[in-house]
Amino acid sequence: MAISQICLASRAAMRGGMNTFDAYTLSDMYYQKVSECTDVMELLNICLMVEQDFSEQVRLAKERNKKDNYIEQCKDYIARHRTTKFSIGQMAEELGLSRSYLSRHFSEQMGITLQDYVLQTRLEAAANMLRFSEEQIGTIAEYLCFPSQSYFTERFRKQYGMTPGEYRKENQIVDFQGIKI
Repeated sequence: MAISQICLASRAAMRGGMNTFDAYTLSDMYYQKVSECTDVMELLNICLMVEQDFSEQVRLAKERNKKDNYIEQCKDYIARHRTTKFSIGQMAEELGLSRSYLSRHFSEQMGITLQDYVLQTRLEAAANMLRFSEEQIGTIAEYLCFPSQSYFTERFRKQYGMTPGEYRKENQIVDFQGIKI
């Protein structure tokens, strides 16, 4: 019965969101404990521990998934608002989180600060606009909410190793007749 309980608990935990590898590892550990059991009370204690451990692992997995969902919502917000000025506080408020929690959690999960991610997203959009449009560099900087063209140029050079003008010359799409689009 103990072996069946471990098997059923691990399957239920995987359906509940627990990582498959972790569930199998935990169940293997409990199989080992059962095989080493010498009396009924010890076996009953193991059965209780199985329920508690797998339940706790499912709770932690759901909490992790919820946090990961915040990251995706945050990235979506940034993508939708890259052409408007917004603050981290406004984003946190819309997501129903505190500013400090959102900033800290984003940095921990993504390995980059929120401010740097926003900048990176805007620079990627600028690079696309430079490749696929004829818009003036100043217009692109303004459209993507950079405070000035010089700041935009400085950040772009730091990210891509060249000025926006140099990037456009080097990366602009050429049609089949050799004419830059």
